[in-house]
Amino acid sequence: MTEDRTQKTESSPPSSEAVVMPPAAPGTAGPPDAASAASTPGSAASADAAPEKASSAKTSAATSPSPAKAAPPKKAPPPPNPWVEAAKAKAEELAQALASQLPNGWLDEVGAVHHQPMLRVRKQHFPAVFRAAHALPSWELDYLVCYTATDYKEHLEVVAYVESTKFGHMVCIKTRTEREAASVPSIVSVHPGANWEEREMFDLFGIEFTGHPDLRRIMMWDEYVGHPLRKDFVDPSLTEEVNRDGADS
Repeated sequence: MTEDRTQKTESSPPSSEAVVMPPAAPGTAGPPDAASAASTPGSAASADAAPEKASSAKTSAATSPSPAKAAPPKKAPPPPNPWVEAAKAKAEELAQALASQLPNGWLDEVGAVHHQPMLRVRKQHFPAVFRAAHALPSWELDYLVCYTATDYKEHLEVVAYVESTKFGHMVCIKTRTEREAASVPSIVSVHPGANWEEREMFDLFGIEFTGHPDLRRIMMWDEYVGHPLRKDFVDPSLTEEVNRDGADS
């Protein structure tokens, strides 16, 4: 009995014996123990506050105004169109050639329209300009290509394109007239083909071409009231219909 008790005592390690941990290697931190964790107050609170700080930073970044964008640089103006510049130069050349044959004050503007030379002249000199341009040896603008009018609300404008059948030059010649009592001298004496075009402008725009041999309506009947291509024109039939509907109601 004594021997058995002795053997059990020798084979069982004492329960109170402490376990010795090996020392940590130099330069490395050992495992945290409960005492050090307990001795660091607020460490758990700091860990919880970190996500809140990140969230607050994101919210601040989202709500803060973004910096104003710099205005884009202004586009450089397009280079001059060589066709337009050539047309303007041609118009200047024609104006100089006509100046010796026309009185002072005949010209209002020199320019280009649709790559064609353009002269805008005073209406009292309108026929004289066509006559002189027809007779110029280096131009001979003898063919009336197009002849019409435009309503610009502030004024009416008569537009003609004339061409040289010999040299191939084409020039736009314009003049303006007031809306009230609109009138322009006729060019039928220079270009007989302008006869019906002037009648059409008289009919549809109300422009009287003084000196025209037979100025009367060509599309609308003589008793028709108004000029349909003017921008302030109101169709009388529509006015009558409105008045009739109002009377019926």
